[in-house]
Amino acid sequence: MKTDATIFVVDDDASMRKSLLWLLRSAGWHAEAYASAEEFLARPPFIGTGCLVLDVRMPHLTGPDLRDRLAACQSSLPIIFLTGHGDVPTGVDAMKKGAVDFLLKPVDDQVLLQAVQRAVEQHQRAQGHAREMGIRLWCQVAHRHVQRLAHGGSEQERLDGHQHEGGLEDRLCLWERMI
Repeated sequence: MKTDATIFVVDDDASMRKSLLWLLRSAGWHAEAYASAEEFLARPPFIGTGCLVLDVRMPHLTGPDLRDRLAACQSSLPIIFLTGHGDVPTGVDAMKKGAVDFLLKPVDDQVLLQAVQRAVEQHQRAQGHAREMGIRLWCQVAHRHVQRLAHGGSEQERLDGHQHEGGLEDRLCLWERMI
């Protein structure tokens, strides 16, 4: 398997789903397929690394509709649009709203696999950046708390702070240097 990433395929065409699953799995990716945007949304929330290969035209909820719903939920899952009915305005809109690629069916296998690789790498970078920012924020908040304890917190807080005098702040600085 290439990575622990999951590639999600959402396409209403059963033969396309089967073909894409075979291609992705034969290239070493973990892949899941869904027949509709609603079916994909019904799955448990995804918190790993991956990307979404998404058909544009589907009954009920379209590919762009799904993208908008995911964006509203602040999902960072990269999207590759794959369509048999591409037009310039739809492609431009997809790219402006962050799609990794906008590909026409039938798609060359290598072109799709390269797009998937780029999308997964993009997602890994975004997740790494989010983790780093979370750790930095935690360090800043903890550092402020230590400063408040050392310079005027309540008597109990100052007493509690003395139990860790130097130690906690030193550990926070170490975390900051590691980041």
